[in-house]
Amino acid sequence: MFRAYFDEHQTLPTLRSIAAEKTALLTAVLAGVEEDDTSAQVFSQTQSLIVYDPGRNTDVALGLLGLFVHEIGHSYHMSLDFDASDWVGENGRTDFPAPNFVALVKPFGWTSNEYYDGELGAGLELVPRFVYVGASEPVFLYREETPEAWETWIEDLYEELNQSPSYLSHAEVVSFGIVSDYALSSPYEWYGDNFIAYVVSVLEEEALTTFGSDADAMVPARLQVDAALRSVWPGFYHRNLAPDVRAYFEATFPITPSDRRLLAHRYIDPILDDDYEPQ
Repeated sequence: MFRAYFDEHQTLPTLRSIAAEKTALLTAVLAGVEEDDTSAQVFSQTQSLIVYDPGRNTDVALGLLGLFVHEIGHSYHMSLDFDASDWVGENGRTDFPAPNFVALVKPFGWTSNEYYDGELGAGLELVPRFVYVGASEPVFLYREETPEAWETWIEDLYEELNQSPSYLSHAEVVSFGIVSDYALSSPYEWYGDNFIAYVVSVLEEEALTTFGSDADAMVPARLQVDAALRSVWPGFYHRNLAPDVRAYFEATFPITPSDRRLLAHRYIDPILDDDYEPQ
């Protein structure tokens, strides 16, 4: 899915290295957590992607693919407002206005409402500095409501439906194109999770072509994919991907027919095996 981008650009300025670590220990807070569940993080300032044990130890290969799609998606949208000609300046930044990203997500319902000015704590004289330890960045609304209001709304819906695992298939959730709880938390996570939904949708469609016109056989196959994904991300439902969002990703990250087949065979076909059981 990144082939077209790299054919044109060769490099992604916000991603130069990928590493695996046991857990996130960047801050004193995280270092004090024995069982931190952070799966992965990207840092534009050091052009790095770090995958932690909770992310890489998934029993579902499609989950690991989705993790990389999500995180590299972050690296991509960060690159839209990254000055590759000034590495020192980028490493020392504490403000992240991201005008190009703001313009990108606006047609999809995310609007910059105000500007958050974080306070840098003590001991941060060294660079690079990281966005979550104190930064200035836009605060967003989604469809004119705060992410906190959306979080309350979807939690209330979940309770109203007696905590049904299929709550994301509720008609109102589908109508808003909400692919996950996490996608409501910020436009950054919205971008990453919709990217996953796009890739999974394309690969699933490719895998299901083997059923031809047998609609009855496709139903249990789709349920198998749903169960596998839910075992990794209980609050994720790729079928809610909105048509206009899919069109954006298709234009930005087109997947060639040969890559569709290769990736579907690697990540979807095993799920459709009669002996497959998601953990």
